[in-house]
Amino acid sequence: MAEVFEDTQVVANPGPGPLQVWFEPWGMPHVLQPGESFRVIGRSPQPGRMEVVSADGSVAVYGWSGSTLCVYNGDVLVDDFSIVFPELPSGMSPRRFVEFMFGGPGGPGRDAEPHAAPDPPGMQQFQDASLSAPAGPVSWVVHTIRSFLRRRSS
Repeated sequence: MAEVFEDTQVVANPGPGPLQVWFEPWGMPHVLQPGESFRVIGRSPQPGRMEVVSADGSVAVYGWSGSTLCVYNGDVLVDDFSIVFPELPSGMSPRRFVEFMFGGPGGPGRDAEPHAAPDPPGMQQFQDASLSAPAGPVSWVVHTIRSFLRRRSS
């Protein structure tokens, strides 16, 4: 049986108002009420950890290559992101990928990391393949981008 790597993070809302939490690259937000918390469990056949970033009054939780996420509020399953996070170009973090593809958590209009590194080697080939590949992880990225943009425009 293949080894499965697991990472668990807790996102809490200690503030007085609702907190929007984005799960990336799935592009799905969930609202966390004051005093509540989400327990996020990531699993993957590849080693890695989630990255949790707080900025602009919201939180973004980034999976890692090969990961899926389950989000719980107490014992209640809030969401199951079972579509596997795609492989990324060498040297590109999940956060940088989302910023590059969508402008940051939540899509266009959000500021990307102000001091982001330049695109890693191989990014142009990745973009070209994303637009033409008929199947596999790159195809998932294209499908996800199209779905994401449709949701944003409606």
